[in-house]
Amino acid sequence: MTEQRRSKKKPSFAAPLALLLVLSLALTGFFGVRLSRAKADLAALDARAAELEAALSAGDTRLENLAAENETLKAELAASEANAADLQARLDAKTLTGLDPDHPSYMDKYPDFYAPQPLRADNAPENTVYLTFDDGPSINTDAILATLAEQNVKATFFVVTMDGYSKERLKAIADAGHTVAMHSKTHSYRTIYASVEGFLDDMYAVFCDIRDVTGITPTLFRFPGGSINSYDHLTYQEIMAEMLRRGFVPFDWNVSSGDATAATVDKDVIVNNVLALSASRAIVLMHDGYTKTTTAEALPEIIAGLKARGYTFDALRPDSKPVLFQYIDTVRQNP
Repeated sequence: MTEQRRSKKKPSFAAPLALLLVLSLALTGFFGVRLSRAKADLAALDARAAELEAALSAGDTRLENLAAENETLKAELAASEANAADLQARLDAKTLTGLDPDHPSYMDKYPDFYAPQPLRADNAPENTVYLTFDDGPSINTDAILATLAEQNVKATFFVVTMDGYSKERLKAIADAGHTVAMHSKTHSYRTIYASVEGFLDDMYAVFCDIRDVTGITPTLFRFPGGSINSYDHLTYQEIMAEMLRRGFVPFDWNVSSGDATAATVDKDVIVNNVLALSASRAIVLMHDGYTKTTTAEALPEIIAGLKARGYTFDALRPDSKPVLFQYIDTVRQNP
């Protein structure tokens, strides 16, 4: 019995252990592969996440850029709308006033200082003489008016209405049917031609005097000293433009009587100066100042001499074609 027990074999664990070892190795390999794949997938996911994050960041930057562009466009649109509104306001203002909003301030002065009826100043008949008298009225006006009435001649008086001038004589000129035109209030060249405002101040004053005394709103004017003189070379063009804008008609002359070369000029010299004219249409400069007694005395001979040569006489009117000096003139008869 004892022998039988001893003869029994002990159980062997080698095979199970080997099997376990094989299974362990197989599982290790299997899970190792799966782990590697998982790591690779995780790395791919990390890379994709990085790509998505980069794309998101780029999208945010683009969105920010678009937002900035949108703000810029809004600002540009607002500026355009403001410019359009300003332009419309300018157009509306110009429609109402005829002036650009940025016009010089002197254009706003004296809103009633305008010619009553703008006309085409192109009437220029041949063989016509226009006698014009500057600087009156004076004590010589009576004699001048008497001669003109006697000869049935109409003339033009460019008047100066300094303090103390004769309102009665000014009214007598208008009542006789002569043209009353503006010349000056002060006849002070330095003040008148210092600026456009200075010229307007002076001319508006004589404008009001004529209107108040005669009831006539004057349209014609003559620059003191003529349109081009030693005092207005800096302001002439702007003054002329403003007066024309207001509808006034300027007149210089193309024949001078020479009666301004001295306080009193010999009568025969005045007569000869005027009768020497050769123009078929003559605007004659004469003066009606206080010292011009010989001008009044010369007038009958002047009218008779020109009538004998076939000339007719007339007063200047708003539709009369002006005679104006030009800078190219090198020789001018005295003003």
